[in-house]
Amino acid sequence: MQSINEELIKILKEKTPEKETTASFLMNLLPLGKEAVYRRLRGEIPFTLDEATTICRKNGISLDLLMGIREDDTYAFHFDTFVSENPVDNYCKMLYRIINSVEYIKDDPSVFLYRAHNTIPQEFMYNYEYLSKVYVYILYSQLFSETSSGYKMKTFSEVNFPKEIFVAQKASTASVHDFKSLMILDQKMFKDYIGIVKYFQYLGMINQSDIVKIKEEMYKLIKDIELCAAKGLSLNGKEMGIYLSHISFDCSYTFLESENFNVSSIGIFCLDYLSSQNQRVNKSQKTWIKSLLRFSTQISVSGELQRREFFQEQRSYIDTML
Repeated sequence: MQSINEELIKILKEKTPEKETTASFLMNLLPLGKEAVYRRLRGEIPFTLDEATTICRKNGISLDLLMGIREDDTYAFHFDTFVSENPVDNYCKMLYRIINSVEYIKDDPSVFLYRAHNTIPQEFMYNYEYLSKVYVYILYSQLFSETSSGYKMKTFSEVNFPKEIFVAQKASTASVHDFKSLMILDQKMFKDYIGIVKYFQYLGMINQSDIVKIKEEMYKLIKDIELCAAKGLSLNGKEMGIYLSHISFDCSYTFLESENFNVSSIGIFCLDYLSSQNQRVNKSQKTWIKSLLRFSTQISVSGELQRREFFQEQRSYIDTML
């Protein structure tokens, strides 16, 4: 614990802005008085786990420190949403962690967001309750049925999730559109999503009334992305470059960086993430996403022909498959 405490103090001093003292910098991070801050900086009192986590989260310090990990090829990832007894509740908590983290950096002009999506981008999907409910429903039903004996899987229309889920999803969506960004899309993402819906319809878990609503929301979502691509701007008016990949990739990747902070994540279970603040992991993530640009065509602002063809093709999938 002592070595971790010393490492935190060392990095705090490195992160302190030139015109600020480390004590005042730390007071802005934690709800502590002046004397309590100085006692921690002198090493008289160790940081609590909550304090250390807050410091790491707000300053881009690797959480590997808290794990006692030092090997060059071993890294810590954050993941706890669906490996729990209450996955839906933990999913909401994850969304609010994202919202709170974004709130801290949203006014930083140096923030830039890179992502490559092999599924429908959540920053658009979360604006629509039926579309986002599909993934929540599938995950909840699969995980709950696996851990509960005698559980009978409910149909899509029978399951009522807390309204808080969709409120949190929309809030997290709005926050992402506050950043300058680039987004690479796997051209199969809509087709794959439609295939999932069709499969559960075949099983009798999603009825025709639900299909009508899902179909209606998919048209609206495609229009949202198409408008952003035409303008080269996010839904909140921030610069957004959108690219179509000519190769498929295995999962969704995200990398967010600023002058003082960076974090990367890999999408799992459709809705959850493995996230890391390790600098080597983040650098590799950024390099990988940017490498996909070499196999992609820009459709934001330029590339009008490719843009029209792509979105028309997605509408055709909806017409014929749903």
